[in-house]
Amino acid sequence: MIVYPGRSQPETLVKRQGGIKGFDAASRLENRFPPSSRVVVRAVHFGQPARIEAFSGGSSAGMQMMAPTPGVEQGFTFAGSSIDRIVVTPSGDTLVVELCH
Repeated sequence: MIVYPGRSQPETLVKRQGGIKGFDAASRLENRFPPSSRVVVRAVHFGQPARIEAFSGGSSAGMQMMAPTPGVEQGFTFAGSSIDRIVVTPSGDTLVVELCH
C-alpha cells in the first residue's frame, strides 16, 4: 500500500503528466512490501530531483538522488537483505512509474 502524509488511509493516487503515467509522489510517497533482497524503482520528476530511500526494518538500506534533468524516466536499484520499504521525497512534481520487489 502507498501511504501519503495527511491521509488517514493508504491509497493509490495515479496521475498523468508529460505523457507519463505513474503514482503521484505528492509531498512524500511511502510503500511497504514483504522483505526483498532487490528493489527497482523507476521515477520521473518535472522540476527538482527527488530523493529515493530504501529501508530494511527501521534502518536505511540506501539513498539515491534523481538526476536534475526533468521529464526523463530514471531507474534506481537497491540491494540488501530484507528491504521492506521505499520512501520517495520529491521537491516538486514526481511520479513513480514502476516499483518492483
